[in-house]
Amino acid sequence: MRYRQVDSSGIWSDGGSRIGLTWHWRINPDIGLFARAEAGINILDQIDFLFNRGDRPAGQDFGDTFFRRLLNVGVETPRAVLTVGKAWSTYYRVSSFTDRFQGTGASASGTYNAGTDGGSTGTGRADDVLQGRGFAGPLQRELLLRPLGLNVQLQHGEPIPLVEGKRYNTTVGLSTVYETESSLAIGVAYNHANIDDADLEALRSVGIDGDATALVVGARWYGDKWYVGTVVSRLKNHDTTDDGIYFDGTGWEVYSQYNVLGPWWAVVGWNILEPDSSQAQAGPFEVDYGVVGVRYSFQDFRKMIFANVRLESSVSQDGSPRSDVYTIGIRWDLP
Repeated sequence: MRYRQVDSSGIWSDGGSRIGLTWHWRINPDIGLFARAEAGINILDQIDFLFNRGDRPAGQDFGDTFFRRLLNVGVETPRAVLTVGKAWSTYYRVSSFTDRFQGTGASASGTYNAGTDGGSTGTGRADDVLQGRGFAGPLQRELLLRPLGLNVQLQHGEPIPLVEGKRYNTTVGLSTVYETESSLAIGVAYNHANIDDADLEALRSVGIDGDATALVVGARWYGDKWYVGTVVSRLKNHDTTDDGIYFDGTGWEVYSQYNVLGPWWAVVGWNILEPDSSQAQAGPFEVDYGVVGVRYSFQDFRKMIFANVRLESSVSQDGSPRSDVYTIGIRWDLP
């Protein structure tokens, strides 16, 4: 749970709570089956997309106590993994480099677009997806690289967020991450959601003038007492303003943490997302905030108490500035 203070208003909210099951069965040493089911829990019934846009899928009402976060099955071998259902996207394998802030963040990577969990567009917790992951051969050993994975996913007929009665055609996602033995990783991901040309005339009123595309390039580097991650995104017809207008723009996120003393960690980073100057429908909308926080960790990210301040320079589509946000909360994962 978490408590937020904005101006003179305070809000208690659920902190992305969830409950789930995982299942694994080894058919033989080389082939295994797996399944995962995870439901989100909204006991306190107070969620705000401006703080953590990935909390809740599209189409879920604020009164819903339980909602689907993940539900998938698959098969794995030493060289490939196949997954079907609602699963973390191929795009998230790179955008997750900076999705580590508690109760904020992930506003500029394109992961949780248009106020959703990225399910229908395929960049967050992808809906009704077919995913495949293949692993490269032994060449990495000579280059001191860990096994290289090429990730591919397909979707079809998913609804366009915030647009009644319109759907994407085929959506394709691709990603790969190069990771060295020294814990340095560089990744790139691309997601392309096709839109029927016949729908474009009707969609122009909400800013959509073509297919939805999202490209993210990222890097992360970490040690026992520190972590630094950064991603840069290029988004077209993919994300929206706070009034639901789609735009083309560029985003940049940075997350860093450092072990100051014992269980105490300091957290610093920022999110910036700017529409292109040609995107008149977006108005003055801009995401621009820094985050400074502290964390007392009982067990890494699994058990902690945290506090942070979101220092806002963002502007809403109507031109009004956003206020700073102060958050305290607790995360306690049970095995």
